[in-house]
Amino acid sequence: QLRDYQVYRADFIVRELLEESFEKFRVKKENYFIHGKAPCEILAGKDTLKIIIDNLADNAVKYSTSDVKIDVKISCNTYKFIFEFTDNGIGIHPKEQKKIFNKFYRIYSKEIPNVKGTGLGLYRVKEIVKIHGGKISVFSEVEGKGTTFRIEIPVYRKSKSGLIKKLSKNIWVE
Repeated sequence: QLRDYQVYRADFIVRELLEESFEKFRVKKENYFIHGKAPCEILAGKDTLKIIIDNLADNAVKYSTSDVKIDVKISCNTYKFIFEFTDNGIGIHPKEQKKIFNKFYRIYSKEIPNVKGTGLGLYRVKEIVKIHGGKISVFSEVEGKGTTFRIEIPVYRKSKSGLIKKLSKNIWVE
C-alpha cells in the first residue's frame, strides 16, 4: 500500500528492523555484525522492509548447520542504498541461484533435510524489492561457504519542480 510508505533514513530503519529480526529468530548478539553507514533516505514501507529482513534472517538460521553467523554491510551513494546480508549457511549451488527467487522453489540439502517452508519467502522478497524500484542478487561461491544477498533500493530524491514523479512502476513521490 502506497499510503504506508514513508521516507526513512536508510541506516536507522534497517538497523532497527535487523535488531528486531535477530531477536525474533534468536540470533545471539555475538553472532551478527552490522557495519557501514547509509545516511541516505529511502521511500519504503516499514512492514515490507521487515518481510525482507525476516526472510533473510529466517533462511540464515534454517540453512546453517552450526551457530549462525551473519554479517550485514550497509552503504549508499548518490543513487542507491546498498544492503548486503551474508550468512555462514550451506550456500547455494550456482545452478540454483537463478531459481531461488521463483515462486514455490525450495532448495533441498541432505545436510539439512527437514527445513520447512513454502518456497515463497525469497519470491516475496524479490517482489517487494522490485516494488521499491530496486533489485536483488545472490552470490554463493561454493556450497558450504554461506550466501550473500545484495539489495539495492533507489535513494529518495524530491523533484526540483515539486511535481509528483514516478520512482518505480508502483511508487510516486513529490
